[in-house]
Formats: sequence, structure tokens, C-alpha cells
Amino acid sequence: MTIMTTDEYIIQKEENGAAIWAIALPWAKAAAGWFVVAALIGTIIRVSLAVGIPLPLPFGHLLHAHSHIALFGWMGSALTGLLYAILPAISGRSFKKTRQLSVHYRILQCATIGALIAFLWQGYAGFSIVFCTIHLLLWYYFAFVLRHQFPREVLAVSPALRLMKLAVTGLLLSSLGTWALPFIMTHTSPSTELLKTMSIDFFLHMFADGWLLHAVFGLLLATSGAARTYTGPTVKHLRINLLLYLPAVLLSSLRSTAHTVSDSMYIPAVGAGLLLGVLHLH
Repeated sequence: MTIMTTDEYIIQKEENGAAIWAIALPWAKAAAGWFVVAALIGTIIRVSLAVGIPLPLPFGHLLHAHSHIALFGWMGSALTGLLYAILPAISGRSFKKTRQLSVHYRILQCATIGALIAFLWQGYAGFSIVFCTIHLLLWYYFAFVLRHQFPREVLAVSPALRLMKLAVTGLLLSSLGTWALPFIMTHTSPSTELLKTMSIDFFLHMFADGWLLHAVFGLLLATSGAARTYTGPTVKHLRINLLLYLPAVLLSSLRSTAHTVSDSMYIPAVGAGLLLGVLHLH
């Protein structure tokens, strides 16, 4: 086995850092810009509610624009760019077609601009739904580009890489909640509103707990130098996380169905959610 000298290690580390920064920089700039936009809209809403000044646009239009720009523009650009930048350093596999990354970046920013204009103009309606659908399709494109970044031999020794794979899986699963809405809304029945609420809640919980949290935890492990530290406690942590996650997802329906859920389902679901929160803090 060849052992690198200190100078060789420093050079390699600087080269890896430069490569990561080159990929992450445009995504980071876009994320910062969208954060300012989302914060500005949120500030306008809050000042209006606090002072009593009339809003320049309908409340629902501003609220939808604020939430979707925060998710698609700010968090979407930030996490997507960071995963693109850091995954090759962990997996040991570079992207064969870097053009796929730039295509994703351009389409994502255009779709976010379109979503912002559509939500401010008409709220959650035809054009805004089109741009939201484009974002859903971009999630699948994102997973397609990353398909070679999770080699089995590296997953076996890298908790950071496993968390990132779980994050991408959570992102894809969250889309099921939104795809269910058109089918639910086309059938009028007493249960339609309930199913609609459950689908939205499933999307929100899976997006936050499945995608955002796992991605952030994976990035934290990767950047803290623990990318390849697969110790006994780490293995137990991930296994418990997965075991608790399945019943905790049931929480997505409790907001709308708590009064009809039996204690045998309610108590385990709430308990799993609480334990999962404690595990996240750990």
C-alpha cells in the first residue's frame, strides 16, 4: 500500500476542496438569493399582520409563494448543490457527465422563477401546479443523476453516504403525497377532504423528516470528518432510526384523523415520533 507524504495529502485535500467548491458555488449563490426572496415575502406577511397594513396581494398567494420558494429555491438549491459537490468525495466516484448537473441547475432556477410568478399572480392554480410538477420531475432527474453515487462497498462503511441515500429515497417517497392529490380531487365524496389532508400531511412529513433531516445529518457527518466512521453506536443509531421512522410516518394522518384512530395505533405512532425526535437530537 502506498502511503502519501504530508505534502501529497495536503495537495490532494486542496484539489478535492477546489472541486467541491467549484460545483457548490453556483448552487450556494442561488440558494442565498432565494433565501432573501422567501424572507422578504415572509417579512411582508408578518408586518402586515402585526401592524394592520393591507397586503399588496391576497394572503394565500403570498403564503404559497413564500413556502414553495423556501422549499424549492432555498433548501432545494442548497441541499441539491451540496450533495452534488460532496458525494463524489465520499463515494469515490466522479460524475461522468457533469453537464447533467448544469442542466439540472438551469431548469431548477427557471422553474423556481416561474413558480414565484405564478403563485404571486394566481395562488395555487393552473400555472403554479405546472411549475410544481416540473419540480417533482426534477426530483426524479436528481435521483437518476445520483444513481451511481451509492456503491455497496462504500455504503457498508459510510454512515454519511447511507444517510444521503435515505434522504434521496425520502424525497422520492414524499412525491407520492402530491401525485395522489389529482386522483383524490376528481372524486367527490365525504372522505375526499380527509384524504386530501392526509396526502398533504404525508408529503410534508416525508419531505421534512425523510429528505431534509437525513440530507442535513449526512452532510454534517461528511463535513465533520466522520464520513467513514461506521462504529457500533452509529450502526445502532441508524437501525433504530429506520425502525422508528415507519410508525412515525403515521403521524402524518393524525392531525386530521386523531379523533377516529384507536389507542392501539395512536399511542405507538406518537411514541415513535417522540423517540425519533430524541434520536435526532442525539
